[in-house]
Amino acid sequence: MLARGRSQPMLALSRSSTTQSMLALGRASRRVALVRPLASGPTVADGVLKSVPVALTTLDYVGTVAFAASGTMVAGQAGMDVLGCCFVGTVTSLGGGTIRDLLLGRTPVFWFKDTSYLLLCLGTALATFFARDSLEEAGLLDDEVLWWGDTLGIGAFSVVGAQAAAGVGMHPVVTALCGMFTATCGGLVRDVLCRRQPRLLYSPKAEAPAAAGTLYAPAALAGASLFTLLSRVGAPAPAAVALGGACTIAVRLYGSVFNVKLPTYVLADDAPAPRLDPVDAHLFVTAYAPDRIGHVAALTKCLADARANISASKILTIGDDLAFMMVVSAPHAARGDLAERVKAAGHAKGMVVQTHDITPSQAARAASKQSASPKFTARVSLQGPDSPGLVHNLTALLRDHGLNITALDSRVFERSRLGRRDTPADETARSLAHRKATDIFDLAAVVTADARPKPTLHADAARLKETFHLDVLDIRFEDDTAVAEEGGKRRAAKR
Repeated sequence: MLARGRSQPMLALSRSSTTQSMLALGRASRRVALVRPLASGPTVADGVLKSVPVALTTLDYVGTVAFAASGTMVAGQAGMDVLGCCFVGTVTSLGGGTIRDLLLGRTPVFWFKDTSYLLLCLGTALATFFARDSLEEAGLLDDEVLWWGDTLGIGAFSVVGAQAAAGVGMHPVVTALCGMFTATCGGLVRDVLCRRQPRLLYSPKAEAPAAAGTLYAPAALAGASLFTLLSRVGAPAPAAVALGGACTIAVRLYGSVFNVKLPTYVLADDAPAPRLDPVDAHLFVTAYAPDRIGHVAALTKCLADARANISASKILTIGDDLAFMMVVSAPHAARGDLAERVKAAGHAKGMVVQTHDITPSQAARAASKQSASPKFTARVSLQGPDSPGLVHNLTALLRDHGLNITALDSRVFERSRLGRRDTPADETARSLAHRKATDIFDLAAVVTADARPKPTLHADAARLKETFHLDVLDIRFEDDTAVAEEGGKRRAAKR
């Protein structure tokens, strides 16, 4: 679209020298690798050349590097080797433009014609894989830096994709969608390959700024749509490019600062906590054993034979072992020797089983506490190096601000080292610095409060995050008015 009506002085073929003209046409076409129309005539190429400023090309390379680095890190955390990390990093960066070109019928795709993009992706992936520690020390992998690189890349890709569709005369709706596809589909393919929840399709509850998907696709669609609209009304190409990219960046910045997310279905874990009927007998059962097929079936068969009901349960896999917890409810007449029968069934399978009675008075008090005055509800997300005292400091922080923990899940896993093996550590080497490089602690909790917490909650959470070098510490209330994510607060303060 932007290529229409343009003169062609730069690419005009000389009548006296066909060879020189063809070389000039080749040099000009390489300069416009961002957008390659179907037609190869000089009029289209010259229009594209004038409509793509050098600044947009620079942003395109920034986005390419940012996406390649983020894809490599995600693949490393998923346990991939150097080949897998390079492949995922390249797909993350080039996938959106590849899908766009295929949809528009532009083959070979852009990076087949201009291999500088492919080489830049591979170089970035290898550098990220082998030099992660050095890059982190230099601050080049800081959440804030990656977030801004990612955002600038989205702003550039959304306009580049829209311009590619406009250059071949696509309908305005298709033009805007191509901009969104270019900016987001690479990340979608990355998440699928790494078997994690696609950021494009979900509004995250709590993510590090560099990985946040909040208003990811809507921001790209908004920028591409504005570019399309300005192009249709005849606005100068540089203005359409600049305003379209700025719109994408502004929308994503707004979504991050103010924690804006799209409407989401209420999930099962948002349902009220189970209640225990005081008229029944209740038993708390815990079992621990090597993870084997049939363990849970043996316990539940014993309960079914006794006409007991499982009111709540949770299963955890810890290494090669299994931990099983459940609350069993049964009529008092059926209670009898239920505890001994459950222990016997577990022991027969080699399980360590313990039982504890939950009296009706305890159940009644818990129900009364749950049904008290309306509360504020928040979700707590934490991820960072595994450190002694971390859980205590977090729970003490919640206590000091009047936040009651109603649900909590946590796990420890090993961080992929992205390029070098972990060295075994003895007890004296398990310092905070070493734990940051090996063991990662992940926690998710639901908390409630009878009154809104003190304003100092944000500052206290930020200090805790800094003290323990956490990647994420987020306390997010259901009404989205209290967010303790330090990255969003820092960007808001800079405005």
